[in-house]
Amino acid sequence: MSDAHTIRRILLINMGGPQSLSEVKPYLRRLFSDSYVISGGALKRWILSRVIARAAAPGSRARYALIGGKSSAVEDAETLARQLSADLATRGVTAECAVGMRYSTPSIAEGLTKLASDGGTAITPVYLFPHETSAMTGSCAAALEQAAARLGVQATTGVRHLGASDVYARGWSAAVTSAVNVPDETFVLYSCHSLPLKIVEGGGSYVAEAEQSVQNIQSRLEELKVLKGLAGGLAYQSQEGDDWLGPTIEEKTAEAHAAGYRELIVVPLSFVGENTETQVDLDRDLRDAALAMGFRRVERLATPDRLGFLSAMVGEGLCKEWGIEW
Repeated sequence: MSDAHTIRRILLINMGGPQSLSEVKPYLRRLFSDSYVISGGALKRWILSRVIARAAAPGSRARYALIGGKSSAVEDAETLARQLSADLATRGVTAECAVGMRYSTPSIAEGLTKLASDGGTAITPVYLFPHETSAMTGSCAAALEQAAARLGVQATTGVRHLGASDVYARGWSAAVTSAVNVPDETFVLYSCHSLPLKIVEGGGSYVAEAEQSVQNIQSRLEELKVLKGLAGGLAYQSQEGDDWLGPTIEEKTAEAHAAGYRELIVVPLSFVGENTETQVDLDRDLRDAALAMGFRRVERLATPDRLGFLSAMVGEGLCKEWGIEW
């Protein structure tokens, strides 16, 4: 339990997203101006960010139009902040939660400023990515460090690697168990967001963490005799070129069909909320492709018990960081 007079300060960090169709192009410019995403000097990034944003904006706007015209990343994080504060309170922990986005508002600096005005303990950041990458976690951590130094506030290393938590494996294995109808004819496709091979080959634990998550979930499924030997495999989605991490979700789906599987369960391992990658890439594009191949059933799983799952996963990591019981 926590000292009742201690106020824990938590900053939930994510990439963010455009809040309207008119914000898509500026959002893409900010994304591709980031040195963690595009290597090279500032001038090169300035030029490339505008070239890429101009080329990608029409297609990106069309995709966002399919899901209501905006990203839900900020709203999701703010809802999680309220849920997390309430859940921690039931365990005797008083917490002030704020939200910081890397490429949209409220920014990481704005989130820090809000928490700094409340005083109290060092700020604990939570990086809302199941698996660590330099392009996402690394970029956000660097922005946090710069903002904290500028504002004169203290921030801890924080909570990372959410995909390694017991809550994560338990939640997804339970969701898969509920979704499987015909085990012998079912293939579980675990999907993670792809990265440029240049980033992967530069080091980091992203692939190893994704593979470990699949292994942890599969191990839990093996414990259930009815699902012993359930087939599954890891693939990557949303590639932007040939020099991106694979296999693609389409390739893995085709392999599963060729092997005789006719029911496809899709687990979006990389995502803690709904977005164009889940609602367009998986729910529309992959589903249509799989049905055309001959699958009779395609089901993409949503985040299990969404708020409860996320709050428990984050809370478990926070209490471990603070050295208190969850």
